[in-house]
Amino acid sequence: MSGAREPLDFPFSEGPALPAFDEASCTWHSAQHAGDRLLLRMGTQGSNPIAHDTRYGTLIASPDGASFRFDPIADADPLLVAKFVASVVRALVRQLRGQLSLHGSVVAFGDDAVAFVGWAFAGKSTLAHACVHHAQAELVADDTVAFTADARDPRVEPVQRGTWLLAESRAHFGLAPSEERKVMAEHPIAREAKRLRLVVLLEHHADLESADELVFARGVEAFRLVSPHIFRFAERNPEQHRRELDALADRLPHLRVAVLRRARRFDRLADQVTLVHRAVAELSASRP
Repeated sequence: MSGAREPLDFPFSEGPALPAFDEASCTWHSAQHAGDRLLLRMGTQGSNPIAHDTRYGTLIASPDGASFRFDPIADADPLLVAKFVASVVRALVRQLRGQLSLHGSVVAFGDDAVAFVGWAFAGKSTLAHACVHHAQAELVADDTVAFTADARDPRVEPVQRGTWLLAESRAHFGLAPSEERKVMAEHPIAREAKRLRLVVLLEHHADLESADELVFARGVEAFRLVSPHIFRFAERNPEQHRRELDALADRLPHLRVAVLRRARRFDRLADQVTLVHRAVAELSASRP
């Protein structure tokens, strides 16, 4: 069984009413900054997990995720708010509900999917877009690898409608320029859960002339590569974190993990897509 299918669109609220955001009563556990600018804080307001993003709005939820509400900032760009809800809000609510998500992009070649994970600016969205552009893949997700329930049959749900690309990526693919830092490019999207065959960690060669290579990992090394990319509230709950790590460990024996070491060059994207596509096809043939 693949588990209950998630809707492609994610609501801004669900369940019984929750209290209004009250910054004075919050305890913050983590924060993200861009230079001196605060971007995102996560913590609790009483017993309720809370995520406050200074650009888009505030998420408050019940501890089990059964109720949540996202209050957007009044003058925020509606398209960027929708992106934040579809990715970050969705993933944080899933985590509270005991569902495993990774921070990454996913495309499907037919019924078989590959997820790209890595740190910011690793090129996850660009490579996902390249798979659609060069190999007619379907987009499953740009930011959230949303696992279904069955650990022995790892599948991921389609949760997002397009890839968000930086200006240089848009220029390479011949997309219209924009003054925005990132802009969504729409794609053919998957309509049902896809079998996840491969998780690829993206790394860059310092030498632009170095050959691209896809190196497979197993066991503890595979777990070490993927586990930092679990999407979660940065809350102080070791038991919940243990459950998430166990959920990942239960799925890894049923898929493969690899590192794609590549030069940061747009002229090699098509070859990198071929490398990944071939690996997915081989895994599909060897493990029906």
